Amino acid sequence: MDLNLHPRKETARYREIRDLLQGNTIVVCMGNRLTLAGFGMSMPIWSRVIAAVTTADEALEVVREHRPDLFFATEDLEQGYGIDLV
Repeated sequence: MDLNLHPRKETARYREIRDLLQGNTIVVCMGNRLTLAGFGMSMPIWSRVIAAVTTADEALEVVREHRPDLFFATEDLEQGYGIDLV
């Protein structure tokens, strides 16, 4: 695997994703904090994430408050289950 954390130029795929997410907001709910941090900091997603939480109750609260365009969740959360949020 070629891991390049600091790309020197934008790739066509990066530009495509950036353009698709333009103007959209994202809420992320994941039970594993390392996975949550990695996902939330992914380029170009990070600039669109408005909340990142680890429990079902937190997810419901921020979704009701912010009304995001996209919501990502894992099945196992610190408390609750991601499938219950769908």
